[in-house]
Amino acid sequence: MKKVLAVVGGFFVKIGRWIANTAWVQPLLIVGGIFAIIFSIPYIKQGIEGLQTTESVDEATQYYKDRAISLTGAEDHKSDFDKLLSALEGKEVDNKSGKDYIKAKYGEKFFLSLGKEDCAYCKECVGGYKYLNDNFKSLTNDETNKFKFVTVMLDTTNDDDEYLAKYVFEEHQDFFDEVGSQFAEWDDYALLNNISASQKSSLIASIEKLENATDDNGQGLDTPTTFLIDFTATSEDAEVKPFNITAIFCNYVDYLSAAKYPDTTNLYKGSFLADAWTYSKLFEKDWARNNNA
Repeated sequence: MKKVLAVVGGFFVKIGRWIANTAWVQPLLIVGGIFAIIFSIPYIKQGIEGLQTTESVDEATQYYKDRAISLTGAEDHKSDFDKLLSALEGKEVDNKSGKDYIKAKYGEKFFLSLGKEDCAYCKECVGGYKYLNDNFKSLTNDETNKFKFVTVMLDTTNDDDEYLAKYVFEEHQDFFDEVGSQFAEWDDYALLNNISASQKSSLIASIEKLENATDDNGQGLDTPTTFLIDFTATSEDAEVKPFNITAIFCNYVDYLSAAKYPDTTNLYKGSFLADAWTYSKLFEKDWARNNNA
């Protein structure tokens, strides 16, 4: 082995000496090296951007997971998600009325978003929630409430690789049936009145999937499906919508153009969510007609 290494090493030593003693080879190597670096820059850039994209996607997914309501105990209908739905249904939870339980644990007003770890649209929407959180008072003028955003990761499984959400949907099938049917047919739901016909059709199709969520363990839902839950009664809608859910939307980035936002930056994503929170623009009755949208 030593002899082999000595022979190989000797060969490279001879090559090195030849290059050092051959004047015309050196500038050729320098020029070749420069061109090699120049030609490799695009690939280096792509690699860096790929790493940045991966990091960004991971951060967006983690944003959802960090705010997820626990599904532990769903098999026995004792998960935090079960308790929230029971409270929304008006049932007593942990020796508190449904409303008092929700106010104590989540606040009087909050977004609830159903998502999955591999949900591309969920990741696309995260920037808006972050922006609204950071600029809540300036965007909403709400001095009473605080921004609150909670999620449910529908693809959470137990040790037997069963989707835990399926137990929740089975237990609360009537809840999802009513929400899906009410919102899909609710003529006064402002968002449906203020978006285009194709957007309206798409949103209704997504909402109607709530009625059949039990059939496919919730995995067939369009994610994110997001609810605005409002117990403040600051809107006339708050008292008439089922279970104090005052708005439902899916990938809200699709609606920014209908609100006349010029682009899809986090500023306008956050502004859309603020509109939902304050029942403004697309969430105000006849906004589109009055604003020639």
